[in-house]
Amino acid sequence: METQKIQIRSIREPHNPGNFSIQNLTQLLESKDMFEKVHRHDFFYMLVIYSGNGNHQIDFENFNITENCIFILKPGQVHELFLKKGTQGYLICFETDFYPPNDLQTKKVFQTVNRINLFSISSILFETLKKHFDAIYSEYTSKNMLFKQSIITYLNLIYIELFRQLKNDTSVKSFGSYEEETLENLIFLIENNAHHQKQVAFYAKSLKLTPFQLNSVLKATLGKTCLQLLNQQLVLEAKRNLLATTSQIKEIAFQLGYEDPSYFSRFFKKHTGHTPEDFRQTYQ
Repeated sequence: METQKIQIRSIREPHNPGNFSIQNLTQLLESKDMFEKVHRHDFFYMLVIYSGNGNHQIDFENFNITENCIFILKPGQVHELFLKKGTQGYLICFETDFYPPNDLQTKKVFQTVNRINLFSISSILFETLKKHFDAIYSEYTSKNMLFKQSIITYLNLIYIELFRQLKNDTSVKSFGSYEEETLENLIFLIENNAHHQKQVAFYAKSLKLTPFQLNSVLKATLGKTCLQLLNQQLVLEAKRNLLATTSQIKEIAFQLGYEDPSYFSRFFKKHTGHTPEDFRQTYQ
């Protein structure tokens, strides 16, 4: 059987040749529901809900659709979406090269906010954000002179407001700039290399740190080690493939860099309590 991959949607598809798009959900869902099966994107994805109902599953975590909420997905995350008829808001998609942070502070804001999948917003703050989203839609549909630059300005304001909310949320741990940068760089490395690099020494060396120094930063920020983060990524990617494709277990093992499928099965069961076969049958 040919190895199957999770469907990847690109923003540069025939119906939308560009690196930014915004859709008005009020118009899109005026007379019908929306259901999108499990897939992933190669761009940033922002779902803005003014009002409505539905369900959003992101990397196998379920979220109920409620009013005044914003979902943000990074490229590569897997999700499944159901929105009921009458839901209002916007669906925004943009590639990295459309909105690249151009200074360290903006980069920090962008990376910090994108680590959170769901923002539940107070009515007062949402009124402010709604004006920014409405302005983006107006700029995109009118396409007046410098409309892209205007959209980027509004995106900056939105990210700043979401960043402020995170910083005011005492349940979200705040890190220093060095720890933040190290963590973000490590996450990027793991997401892009875990399938063929499973040694902590590789990640430490890439960040110009010793394994001890790297683990010290991670223990102080997340309370985890580099190996734990690496294993989390491998388990997540295994779950994505088990539930979103029909690939055989051995094919998924090979994709994740395991030459011995039985070793992969033991690894998966150790971290989930299920064999890959049981996990697929139970949750698919």
